[in-house]
Amino acid sequence: MKKIGLKRNHKIITYHKRKRAKRLSVYIIVIFSLLVLIFATYLHLFVVFPNAEKVYLEKPPLETEIDEAHVAWVINELGAYNLHDVPLTNITPQFNIHLKDISQSFGIQIVENNVDIKTEVFAEPDIEINTDSETFASIYSSDDFNQAIIEGYYSGDLEVLMVKNSAALSLMGYGSIYESFKPNSTETVTP
Repeated sequence: MKKIGLKRNHKIITYHKRKRAKRLSVYIIVIFSLLVLIFATYLHLFVVFPNAEKVYLEKPPLETEIDEAHVAWVINELGAYNLHDVPLTNITPQFNIHLKDISQSFGIQIVENNVDIKTEVFAEPDIEINTDSETFASIYSSDDFNQAIIEGYYSGDLEVLMVKNSAALSLMGYGSIYESFKPNSTETVTP
């Protein structure tokens, strides 16, 4: 009889160990899911769609030629102050603007939410923006900045080329700029 009792006790103990192990695994899954949710929320709010304070730049008059001050103002109005380094790296947002008709180019780098413009272009930028001086001037002078950019893009006068992949661009905050110029489904874009 003792042998039967030992087998029964062993089964009961094994049953309770399995039950405890299942409960522990459920707790681990719940905690892991919460951590993933917190991390995803952090990425969404602070990395992909940051909301940095806009840097005020005075709009210089556009009288003769387009220079760094004009480009800096347009880039700031675009929302470049929301761009930031890739988390845990020193990779800064860099892009080039080419004014094709006057063969003038600018390399733009965002350092701590500030626009840094160079007359040399970057060899491996995040994006390339190609336009002409007339389109740039019309965007610069427009009362509705966003609409002027959308019209320039859809008319083909403003070309934006993604050099890096969309995941890398999102980690630098380009998603917030894209969302601000994406037409709503209820709006009609008239190029």
